[in-house]
Amino acid sequence: MVSATTKTNFFKFKIRIETLESRVLLDSGGLISSASAHLTLSFVPDGTDISGHNSALYSSLNSISEESVWQETILSAFQHWAANTNGDIGVVEDSGEPMGTPGPRFGDSRFGDVRIGAAPLSENVLAISIPTNLFVSGSWVGDVIFNSRAEFSSIDQLFSVAIHEAGHVFGLEHVEEEQSVMHLHGASPNTTLTESDLHNLHSLYGQRSPDINDAEEPNDHLDDATKLRSVKIPNHGKGSRLRSFLETSPIHPTRTFLN
Repeated sequence: MVSATTKTNFFKFKIRIETLESRVLLDSGGLISSASAHLTLSFVPDGTDISGHNSALYSSLNSISEESVWQETILSAFQHWAANTNGDIGVVEDSGEPMGTPGPRFGDSRFGDVRIGAAPLSENVLAISIPTNLFVSGSWVGDVIFNSRAEFSSIDQLFSVAIHEAGHVFGLEHVEEEQSVMHLHGASPNTTLTESDLHNLHSLYGQRSPDINDAEEPNDHLDDATKLRSVKIPNHGKGSRLRSFLETSPIHPTRTFLN
C-alpha cells in the first residue's frame, strides 16, 4: 500500500513463441510460483465491481496521460521486478468480471493473474495490493487497486506507486531504507531498484538465469533485443497474442509484452 499525506501503513501456461526459454521459480509467498512463472496482467474495464464500487481506472488515469502510456507505465513497474527473476509478465484482455470473483489463482481465462483496477479508498492512500496469505485466496491474490479519488500529478508519480505495489505482489515487505522503492512510509522519489531491493528479491527467487535468447550475448538494449514473432497464452482468446519488445527510457527501461 502506498499512502499519500500521512504516509502511514494502512494495508498493507504453456506459452508458445518461437524460442521462449523455460522459467522455473520457487513459491516464495509472492504471486509467482514454480507452476506459474509466466504471469498475466489485465486492466479491468470501468464499471467492474470492486467490493460494491465501480472501477474507474480508465477515467481516473486518462486524465494524466494517454491510455497506452499509463498502461505501459504500470506494466513497466511490474517488469522491473520480473526482469530480475526467472519470470515474465504479459498483458491479456479483462472480461470485466467482479474483482475477487471465484476462480483459480492462476490461469483464469477471463482475466489476468494480476488485475489492475481503481476504486474509492481512504484519502491518504494512493493504492493497495492484495497479498498472498492465509486469509486471501483465489482470484483476489496479486490484484492492485488504485485510489480513484487520488489526483496523480504525473506519470512518474504513477510509476513510483505502481513499482511499490508490484513489489508487494512479488512478496516483498516494507523497508526502512528511504531510497528503496519499498520504503515504509510511501512511494520513494527513487524509481530504480536499489541493491537492497534486488537482494531481497533474489533471496526469494534467486537470480535470473541466462536463457537461450541471451546465453551467447546480451539482449538488454533495443539494438540487440531478441525478435519474437508471437506469444500465445492458453485459455485466453481475443487479445492473447502478444508482441515483445525492449522499451528503453531514462525512467524505466524494461522488456515488456503488450497487445
